[in-house]
Amino acid sequence: METKLLGAALAVPLVAIGLIANTNSAEAASINGPGTFGLLGSVRVSGNAGDPGVTGDELFTYSFGRSTLIVDTTDGFSEFEGTSGTLQTLVLPPDNVVPGGTTFPVTDFLSLDSNDTFTLTTINAPEFQAITTTQGRPGTVVTFVGDGFFSTESGDTLPGQVVFTSQFTGAPEERIAALVSGQSLSTPYSASFEAVPEPLTIAGAAMALGFGTVFRKKLKNAKKS
Repeated sequence: METKLLGAALAVPLVAIGLIANTNSAEAASINGPGTFGLLGSVRVSGNAGDPGVTGDELFTYSFGRSTLIVDTTDGFSEFEGTSGTLQTLVLPPDNVVPGGTTFPVTDFLSLDSNDTFTLTTINAPEFQAITTTQGRPGTVVTFVGDGFFSTESGDTLPGQVVFTSQFTGAPEERIAALVSGQSLSTPYSASFEAVPEPLTIAGAAMALGFGTVFRKKLKNAKKS
């Protein structure tokens, strides 16, 4: 039986920019600016050995299935706590050497209850890391990172990133060999999404903070004199 998903410490933390204040209200959830949120769900992973005799031709299919729960929301996603999102299936190579699989961009890769979406433009192949479980057995942590952008129902866009993390029993070589031989498995996963301001927005906010600091210093000096 597969071990439980690693805790939040194993998922790559994504820090919110925090430029937008929380705007909780009784209205339907909508993206209000930069922020982060997490997804918790289960994924079915199956393998394809590809053409006989062709090394590196294997592909893995990640089927996320039904809607998944949104948790740990911050800033622009604070209204989404407890709602759900739906992810499209991904087909990825088992390593970073050979391209193939899903064609990018994946429009509406994530669809939120509010009709806001996340389009996936690029993603790295899964990275397999050997670990030792708390029971002292070999295990594998799988992580893959993608970039894209959020599209709001009102037509605005925000650049974003997603980090997927899950854990399997067995060493990486053992797990990869089992998948490409036709075996499949289902396991929990966690995903962290982050939406960030446009670069000019960040620069403008930093500049505004800088001017504010200078102004306060000048005001303080004027009062002393």
